[in-house]
Amino acid sequence: MNNKQLKPTILGINHLISGIPRSGTTLLTSTLSSSSQVVVFSEPEWLKTLRTKAHDATSFTQQLTHQIAELRVSVEKKHAIQLKSSHFQKGQPANYYIRGEQGKIISDKSEYSTLLDPGLYKAPFIIKSNAQFTACLKQLIDTRAFKIHCIIRNPVAVVMSWRSLDIPVSHGNMKIAEKYSPEYLSFIKPAKTLLEKQVLMVDWYFSEFHKYQSEAHIIKYENMLNNMEQLLQEQFHIDDAKLPKTRNQNKSKHYDLSEANEIKACFLSLGVHYKYYYPTL
Repeated sequence: MNNKQLKPTILGINHLISGIPRSGTTLLTSTLSSSSQVVVFSEPEWLKTLRTKAHDATSFTQQLTHQIAELRVSVEKKHAIQLKSSHFQKGQPANYYIRGEQGKIISDKSEYSTLLDPGLYKAPFIIKSNAQFTACLKQLIDTRAFKIHCIIRNPVAVVMSWRSLDIPVSHGNMKIAEKYSPEYLSFIKPAKTLLEKQVLMVDWYFSEFHKYQSEAHIIKYENMLNNMEQLLQEQFHIDDAKLPKTRNQNKSKHYDLSEANEIKACFLSLGVHYKYYYPTL
């Protein structure tokens, strides 16, 4: 990565985490949140408020920059801020969708008011949002105010994960990308089936990340799981996080593995940009 020089600041760096949905972005933010050295916002509810005010990627980027500045002031003045907290583990959730004993999926995305040490107003702030930050990637990079990390994963495993859940991408929906990325709708237009649409949605993420790979840090899910400690130290300068015990989930028991060959064939037929990172499936 040959990052553009960030603007100098007396405050901590603002890190943005993006990535393909179901590629480990929530796991990374959960791990980061276990550190006492950073403040982590994982898909914060206030992003929804910003989206009601911002009609395009440029205005969203301006709103985000202002929001982060306001949050730093709130922390310094000992005002409560909203952070996610898991119902199933200490700290922030590592997975938004937990499967119960009978296979029922339970959402783990609640936020609670939290008072932080006021000294953390100078700490690195880390904000995660997948579709939003990807759709606004160029504008975010152009500010030189953020260090951006984009997580990718084996594309066949991504689509199998999507199809094992009941979330917007499971139905081929990604309204945020439609609103903030002028190219997104034309990118997925060739799709004639749900699977084809999902394959092109994944390939759109790869396309955006490859386009800006010299300005963003690309992280492979598979490498992240094997080298989490090194990643945290090199990219976030963190040495006190609690490392997860999660193993590679590319062949989860919850996936319909009978679809794997059909998904692979669809990528070979329609996909282009995933090959920059996963030349073989």
